[in-house]
Amino acid sequence: MGVLLTSHDAGDIEALCRRVIVINHGQIVYQDKVSSLKQRYLTSKRVEVRYAEQVPGDFQIEGTETIKVAKERYGVKLRFDTRQTVVGQVITQLAKAGGLVDVTISDPTLEEVIRVIYQEVNAP
Repeated sequence: MGVLLTSHDAGDIEALCRRVIVINHGQIVYQDKVSSLKQRYLTSKRVEVRYAEQVPGDFQIEGTETIKVAKERYGVKLRFDTRQTVVGQVITQLAKAGGLVDVTISDPTLEEVIRVIYQEVNAP
C-alpha cells in the first residue's frame, strides 16, 4: 500500500516519505529514495560556530565561504563543498582560530537540494 503526498513543503516530504518523485513541467526528473537523493546531491555543509571571544570582521577559513560574521555574538557561519574540503580540516582550522564555545554542522535542506535538481534540469 502506498500514499501519494503532494507538497511544496520539502520539510513535510523529508519527515514523512521514504521515496520522492520530482516533477518539472509534467516530466519526472528524479525518482528514488529520499536517502539516495541526499547522497547524490548533498555536496556541501554549513557550519555555525560561536567563539569565546570576538572574531575579526575579515574572518576566513581556507576552503570555506564565510556567510556571516556576528561580532555581537562572537559567531561565524560558513559553507563549504565536501568534495573539495574535508570536514575535519574545517574543524581543525576553526579550533585554531580561537576558543570554541559551540559548533553546529548541518546539511542543506531538502528544499535546497530540490532547487539544485530544478537548476540542472532547466539549465541551457
